[in-house]
Amino acid sequence: MNDARALQIIGELVREHRLRLGHSQQDFALLAGLRTQTLRFFEKGHRWPGEEVRRKIEEGLGWRPGSITQFRDQGQTGPGLDAALKTLRSIVPASPPSTDVQP
Repeated sequence: MNDARALQIIGELVREHRLRLGHSQQDFALLAGLRTQTLRFFEKGHRWPGEEVRRKIEEGLGWRPGSITQFRDQGQTGPGLDAALKTLRSIVPASPPSTDVQP
């Protein structure tokens, strides 16, 4: 799996988990201390966030520190990200309708 695919899958994981928690992009960004655009770019697979932003996202989602980097690294060595996405989708109820505002 290449870096672009890993970014796309991790962005999807972040978005799905955020929605399951009941947060819009704007609400989550405010709670986590991020710019909404930064979160949007990451969720859409446009840009890897820096270490501080990754930490804030992980904390806001209740993920273990370093999870995003670990998912990315696994994506470079095998099917880890695809498997993580499939597992997450199979054990968690479907997300509510999106309340995200797209530019």
